Amino acid sequence: MRLCLLLLMCFPVFGSLSVRADPAVLVGCSLSVPPYVIRQNHRGITLDLLRQALAHSGLSMRMHYDSNEANVDAFNQGRLDALCITNRASTPNAFFSAQPLMTFRNVAISLQSRDIELVGMNDLARYRVQGFSLASRLLPDDFAAAVAKAPSYVEQADQMEQVRALFRDETDVVVMEYTIFRYFLSQLRRAEPENRAYQQPYRHAELFRPTEYHAAFRSEVIRDRFDAGHRQLKASGEEQRITDAYQQLLDDYLFR
Repeated sequence: MRLCLLLLMCFPVFGSLSVRADPAVLVGCSLSVPPYVIRQNHRGITLDLLRQALAHSGLSMRMHYDSNEANVDAFNQGRLDALCITNRASTPNAFFSAQPLMTFRNVAISLQSRDIELVGMNDLARYRVQGFSLASRLLPDDFAAAVAKAPSYVEQADQMEQVRALFRDETDVVVMEYTIFRYFLSQLRRAEPENRAYQQPYRHAELFRPTEYHAAFRSEVIRDRFDAGHRQLKASGEEQRITDAYQQLLDDYLFR
């Protein structure tokens, strides 16, 4: 059973608050970053934390899902109020939250059968690589420099396609957040249990430091209200309860 269905059965939206909400904040998030964002039911670790932090300050939110690149363009053109994933270089006029909204553990993943040794970032230049949308701008500069020399480099908005490409031998290495990779691989293995391709062992190389993503806002006032709500979320223990509940579900759902 897919995790988005388990969410609906196991627990409702956390801590619904009885507050008067201002006009909703229009938030742009990626199409495919489960379990952080699960667009089928507007849930996920990140969305639940964002929703509740805004609610603590009397704000509600509306979601807009697109690739990271399209969301950044829309934000910079004034069509979105906030972003889940960006950085200062991509959105120089944004007001960023004081505390990170999520921390990604990006890794480089290959099949064991290919015996690919990735010791440093420059090793990526020898292989066909697929990254997530806007990876060349969101990851460190040495990543962009390495994949610019690669025989093939593609950025995928749909990260499920990255996983499929790896196990179909359409690429040598995929660069993505490790829990997102395991989530999509678990979906494929559950949907196609007889497909031996998805049972192949894989390895991952820790080429990247953890990446913290802070929520980005066009309005300094809204950013400050979000920060106040986020502090309340932490102080009350609600943030920890949300993350612990998701972790329990993921422990049961994800394949190793």
